[in-house]
Amino acid sequence: MKRLKSSLVLISISGILAIYVLTIHGHEKNNPAIESEPSLMLNTNPSKKLHDNQRKMTPSHPDFILSSDLFSTNETKNEPDNKIESASFPPAQVFQLIKESSAEDILLFYKKHKTDINISLSGSIQAPIFHFLLHSNFEVAKKLFSLGIIDIDKTPGAVKMAVFSDDPEILKFLLAAGWSPDASTEGGMSPILSSIFLGKLDTARFLEAEGADLHGIFKDKNALDLAVSSSRMDTQTLDYLLENGMRYKPEHAVDAAMRGASVSLSHLLANHPELAATQKNDQSLMDLAVAGTAGVETIQILLHNGLSLTEAHLRATEKRVKGAYIHPDTGRELILPQDRKAEELQAFIAHYLAIN
Repeated sequence: MKRLKSSLVLISISGILAIYVLTIHGHEKNNPAIESEPSLMLNTNPSKKLHDNQRKMTPSHPDFILSSDLFSTNETKNEPDNKIESASFPPAQVFQLIKESSAEDILLFYKKHKTDINISLSGSIQAPIFHFLLHSNFEVAKKLFSLGIIDIDKTPGAVKMAVFSDDPEILKFLLAAGWSPDASTEGGMSPILSSIFLGKLDTARFLEAEGADLHGIFKDKNALDLAVSSSRMDTQTLDYLLENGMRYKPEHAVDAAMRGASVSLSHLLANHPELAATQKNDQSLMDLAVAGTAGVETIQILLHNGLSLTEAHLRATEKRVKGAYIHPDTGRELILPQDRKAEELQAFIAHYLAIN
C-alpha cells in the first residue's frame, strides 16, 4: 500500500513538472505534445570535467535520514562554487528528497556537497529544488525561506510554479516575501501569461491586482494569442482579455480551427462572425480544421457559421486516421500517434454527407 501511495504521488509530481516544461519549453517550441522528461543528469560548468560519483540509494533507515551516499557528488577540485550554475540528481532520489526530508535535512545535504541550494537542477526543467517544494512540500519550502538561504533573485521561477498550484496561499506567500508578480526565468512565459494559458482566471486577476503586466509579450504573442491556442480556455477568460483591450485577429481564427480549440473558436466567431471567411494559403477554416487536430465539436461550430463539408474533407480524414496532420504553425505534415478524434470525425463527416 505504501508503495502504491508513493507511486501515485510520483505521478502527480510528474504531471506538474510536465506542465512546467510545456509552458517554459514545450510551448516555445510549438510542440503540440508534451515530450517525456529527460533524466536529470549532473551538469555543471561545461568547461570543467566532473567526477561521476553516482551511487545506489541506500537510506540509513526507513525514516530517510540523509547521507552522502544518497546523491551524486557535484564537486570539482579547485573550482570556485560560484562557477557552478546547475546541478541535479537522479529523479527518483530528488523525488524522495522533496517528499520525505525536513528543511534541515535538505540544507544539510546541500552543505555537505558544497552546492548552492538556489542553483537550478539541470535538464529541460531548469529550476531550483525550492520551486518543486512549493508545490509538493510547502511547509518545508517556507521553513527554508525563514532560514534566510533562499535567494529571491536566483529563484524567479518560483512565482510561476505557484501558478501551477491550486493553493492560492503559495502565491500570496511569495509576493508577500518579496518576489515580483512578473518574476520569471529568462526567456520564459511570465506568471500572468502562464495563468491565462492554463485557464486560471482567478490567478490572473490576482496577479494583475498585484501589479503584473497582463499586456506582456512571450515569443511575439500576447495573452489573447496564447489563450486562443489553449485547450484549457473558457469564455470568462476570453471576455476578460477583450475587456482589457485585446482584439481578435484573422490568425486567431486559423489557429483555433487548426488546433481544435472549440471554446476559443466559438467565442471568436460569436464576437466576429465575419472571421468565418478567413483563409490561409487559399484554404478555408474548414479545410484547415479537418487537416489539423480539430474534432467534431470544432467542425460543428464551423458548419453553424456557414461553412460546408465536401467529399474532399472526407478523404482528408483518411490521413488523420493514419496519424497524419498539418502542424498549425509550420504547415508541415506530421504524424500524431493515436489521434482518437480522427475516426469519430471521419464518421461524422460521412454521415453529414449522406444526409445532405
